This record gives sequence, C-alpha cells and structure tokens, in this order.
Amino acid sequence: MQNKLKARLLNGKRAIGTMAQLGCQTAVECLGIAGLDFYIIDMEHAAIGPESMRQLIIASEKYPITPLVRIPVITRDNVMKALDSGAGGLIVPAVETAEQVRDLIGFAKYPKDGIRGFSMIRTASYGYDEIAKNPIEYFRHFNEETLIIPQCETRACLDNLEEIISVPGVDGIFIGPFDLSAALGRPADFENSEFEAAIERVLKVCHSKSKFSFMLSGSAEQTRMLFDQGFSGVVFSLDINILINGYQSALAAVLNNHASQPAASIVYDESPFAEYLARLG
Repeated sequence: MQNKLKARLLNGKRAIGTMAQLGCQTAVECLGIAGLDFYIIDMEHAAIGPESMRQLIIASEKYPITPLVRIPVITRDNVMKALDSGAGGLIVPAVETAEQVRDLIGFAKYPKDGIRGFSMIRTASYGYDEIAKNPIEYFRHFNEETLIIPQCETRACLDNLEEIISVPGVDGIFIGPFDLSAALGRPADFENSEFEAAIERVLKVCHSKSKFSFMLSGSAEQTRMLFDQGFSGVVFSLDINILINGYQSALAAVLNNHASQPAASIVYDESPFAEYLARLG
C-alpha cells in the first residue's frame, strides 16, 4: 500500500490538502472527490475520537487522497491507534525537543527502527495480505511509507529545529502560524519581522536537510504564494470554513439577485480566518 502523498512529494510535486474537523465521513469522501492530495484528521482541536477517526480513514480509501492524523499528544496509544487504523502519517503538535521526537519515532516505527507493537490489523487485511506473511518486509514497508511531521509552533521548537529535523524518521515540518505567532509574542501578526524570519528559517532548514515543509493557508492567493515561497505542501483552510464560506457566498449571490452568476465566480475564502492568513508573508 503506497503512500500516495509521500510518493508525490518525493517526485518534487506540490501537495494541497485541508484540515478535517467536521468529523463527517461524507465530508471526507467529498474531499477525495474534489481532488485534494491529503487531509488531516484533527484530533487535537476537533471532537474526533479513535473510532470516528478510523471511520473517516475508511471513508476516503476509495479515492487517491492520503489521510493524515493530528494526534493530540505523543503517547504510544495515540500513535498506534492512528497508524493501525490506516493513517498515512502523523502531524504532531507542540513539539519542542528532539527527545520528544525520538519517543514519537519509537512509537511509530516497527523494529529495528522503533518499538511499534505489531498486530494483524486492517492495514494488513487482518493477516490476509501477502505482505503480512513476511513480518520483516511488512515492517520495512510501513516504516518507509509512514510520514512523521512534527509541528513548529513554539519558540523551543525553533531553538531546537536542526536537532529535531535531524532525528531519523522525521519527514518534514508543519508550521502552525497562529500558535507560532502567539509564541513569538505577536498573535496573528504575520507581518512581524521575527515571524517572517522564523518562516524563512524553517524553510531553509527543511531544504538543507531535504525534508518536506508544510504550512496552513486561509486563501487561494495565500496558497499560491506559499508554493512560490518553496513549501512542499499547503493545508488549505478547514473543511468547516470552506462549508460556511461556500454557503455564505452562495446566499449572497442569491439575495443580491445574482442567481445567474456562474459558480466559478463565487468566492470561498472570505472569512476572518482567511483575513488573518492573507497577511502572511
């Protein structure tokens, strides 16, 4: 089972995804139909538990979209449940030290790269996949295919960035702009020189170590700018915001007697969230 997102990134192609907070299987199917490369099941902030997370992953498997899971905290249980359910990788918030990341890698990777527990779970078709008959090959395959991406959203992470990204098994860094700007003492001030320097530093370190770089965006224009800046992947808004903004735009078109307005001209990224992120860079 190839990780399509990782293969895409290794081929030098850009990847675009979104943050999934609705916790709705149909919504996740729609993300796949829409053609996104990946989505992040947000177990940090959204009301999504392990069973819901598992069902969301299953719902998307018909489509060429890679499910990632943002776990709330690094524990053996959180890591194992997400990966055993079929997540293509983990987004890990509030990372501050290389020691934390080494614990994360240990939980996420099978021996000899880590201490992940083995069971004939659904990623092995409960033992009926051909690859499951050879545990050594099974371990190697999933150790290679699983993406591990810590989030940079604290001063400590910035201070320890080179050490964190050099831990074997780390595939890249995902910048959380809101928390990072708050950690730098200027919440949502994305034009602040210290914040801009932090973004450039993360990009530079990722490029120098041949690691992937991700960042959150709130608008189509901002997404294009981040790609031009050199990011490997962009997390475009949240499924919740896209739903609300889409209906707000459609209602505005109807109520302003623009029922004949072409769908392509409706704007989907005008929100306070997008307004903040539009100031990035």
